Amino acid sequence: MSLINAKINAKVNAKINAKKVLLSSVSLVAVFFGVNVLGAIAQVSERYLSSQEIQDLETQFQISSLGVTGRGVTEYRNPSEISQINDFVNAWQKADSSISPFLGNWAGFEEGLSIYPSTTKGQVCVVETFLGGRDDGIQKRIGVATVLDGRLLVTGESGKKLIVRKKGVLRSGIESEFIAQYSGTNARNTVMAYSLPKPLGTIDSRLTRFGCTTSFPSVSSATNSAASSSIPVKQTDTIAKYPTKEDFITLEKKLQGNPESLVKLRGNQAEQRRKFQEIWKDRNPNAAKFLGAWYTSDRYFYVFPSTVKGGTCVVTQDAIGKLDMQIGVVLNKELRYGGGKGFFWIDRENIVASRDSGSGSLYPIYATMGMPELPESMIGDMERQKCITTLPFEADAQYYKELGDRFVKLGKKEEAISNYRKAVELLRKQNQFTQAKAIEAQILKLGTSDK
Repeated sequence: MSLINAKINAKVNAKINAKKVLLSSVSLVAVFFGVNVLGAIAQVSERYLSSQEIQDLETQFQISSLGVTGRGVTEYRNPSEISQINDFVNAWQKADSSISPFLGNWAGFEEGLSIYPSTTKGQVCVVETFLGGRDDGIQKRIGVATVLDGRLLVTGESGKKLIVRKKGVLRSGIESEFIAQYSGTNARNTVMAYSLPKPLGTIDSRLTRFGCTTSFPSVSSATNSAASSSIPVKQTDTIAKYPTKEDFITLEKKLQGNPESLVKLRGNQAEQRRKFQEIWKDRNPNAAKFLGAWYTSDRYFYVFPSTVKGGTCVVTQDAIGKLDMQIGVVLNKELRYGGGKGFFWIDRENIVASRDSGSGSLYPIYATMGMPELPESMIGDMERQKCITTLPFEADAQYYKELGDRFVKLGKKEEAISNYRKAVELLRKQNQFTQAKAIEAQILKLGTSDK
């Protein structure tokens, strides 16, 4: 028994020592190249980098590219692996040329980046693998990315990262195709280089809900299109899949009566909104009809225009006032953002539809007027995506009253009082003194509640 235990302990110690050597080698190369490899991989990126910031990291990219292979190594994939990944990429190039250059299991120094195609056009799933601390083993983070201007904009467990396809030089001195992954935090900006993609392995089950796959598309070459694992390339994923005729009929039944009464556009606000959308029709025709503020019972959506055709920035505000920004892409009558989320145009000027991720049924989203107070970091992200950070907006007394009510529910009395006072000022200018006095009573009540 002692001999068996000794053998087991020897194997365990060998694995531990191997891992220590591996971690030491990562640290050694990090020191040699002047790059904190583990920190760069593990950090959660807070924002997408600008073109200038990417250019400033060119030297760091060149250093990172040297660590992908050992000295003198130009290729460590076997002919079968090269053939498989080339066939896979070529097949997807015919189905969705925007994502095909990024596909594969890419190798870094001691980390990997796997990029899977999705049945949603212009979208991929991204899996980062890297060594954690000495006792953490292999770590994995997943995300979903959308193609915009030939780049992948990733959102997920690693935050907001930007992936770019570019050329670089291996340590052997041979030029190779790379993908560069850029991260940005308040502390620093970093880039990691990956090259020599291999065929994709088993996909994480969490990614299948985004329509991501390791299969060939049905529009691939004759050799692969007959494979039993092939699947059709759909326009959208399983959460935001485009509605069927029956889905629209069911929604129309829900909208019977006077659904326009739930549209919060007063006075000339509808005309303002229409003019704003008309201005953008020439520059961004597909996206124009979705632009503006929208609401449901528990959140607001603000769709900002982009100078990139088909692009938008979608800011959501939940019931507690938290803001989140995602890149949106418009395909004809569909606006997709944040992986599986989306709006569908239903040929009603101020009503769109979305799909419940639980039941799968459609529900209406109504137009409103409003403009959230965007934090500077979010404005920076939006401007880097060429989004305009303004919307049609003319605040009236009712708007300030509703905003005050929301701040009361959030327990933010100062903000509530400030908005109530703006409502009172507008009401008095319109000689609506009774309504003004009612709101003044609310202000007085809030002001005395702390005493």
